[in-house]
Amino acid sequence: MYSTSDLISTSSEISGDSLVVFNLSSDFAEKFISNGDSIYKRTSEWTDTFKIVFKGIGIIPELTGTSGGLVTTDITSKNTKIVLYYSTEDEDSLQLPFTLFSGYRYAKYTNDNSSSLLNDYLTNDSEISDDLIFLQGLNGVLSKLKFNNYKDWLEDDSTYSILNAELIIPVFMEDEFKFDPPQYLYFYFSDSDSSLYNVEDYQNSNGLFDGVYDSENQNYHFNISKHFKSLINGSIEDSCLNFSIANRSYYPKRVILKSGNNIKFNVTYTKH
Repeated sequence: MYSTSDLISTSSEISGDSLVVFNLSSDFAEKFISNGDSIYKRTSEWTDTFKIVFKGIGIIPELTGTSGGLVTTDITSKNTKIVLYYSTEDEDSLQLPFTLFSGYRYAKYTNDNSSSLLNDYLTNDSEISDDLIFLQGLNGVLSKLKFNNYKDWLEDDSTYSILNAELIIPVFMEDEFKFDPPQYLYFYFSDSDSSLYNVEDYQNSNGLFDGVYDSENQNYHFNISKHFKSLINGSIEDSCLNFSIANRSYYPKRVILKSGNNIKFNVTYTKH
């Protein structure tokens, strides 16, 4: 949590090709002195008084143009630190660095869909089928694909061996909404215990799962043979496949996929 009324820095500059330097306020620097020596001592195994006084620092971006931008910070780097510059009666130009890699860190993303095409498709009704599927990185929107009648073709007096099951999903590429698609997508599902699992084909695929964007055909191809076999034999109860962008917690790209009859699901099987 942070308050914009209590900023400790209002400017930054680039140092070299990879360092961002913030000039922190003198009021903030004064806290290192005014709280006395005790804040630098661990009073017990579980109490770090320094962290009680200094709760943390938030780096908040400010949009200065219309196109936006993205900066990824590496808090675990040895170059990430707070440096206190000070002087004593006997010596000038002293430095006291505080490294930050030992603390907790998290990122918060806010997505505004009010003026986008996505806003027309947002719904809490999972039974409504959309003609477009939306995916965003950085904790943006997620979508799912549900198999409604995947057992209708099975005959009760026969057994089946699934040899191959593949999904082919095209990308929506109209000029107004034409983005550079993510390189890689995958699926996960929620089973009867509500836990989340990667589909087996992705977990143990050795590359067979695919999921890589095909720029020539403008689609994604997925091999879900093992997962579909588990659906057919009943070992998996949830028929929903949840889409996800690989590394979506820090990957900014997004994609719109075509849904409905545009999705091709090809199954090769043997009937016994």
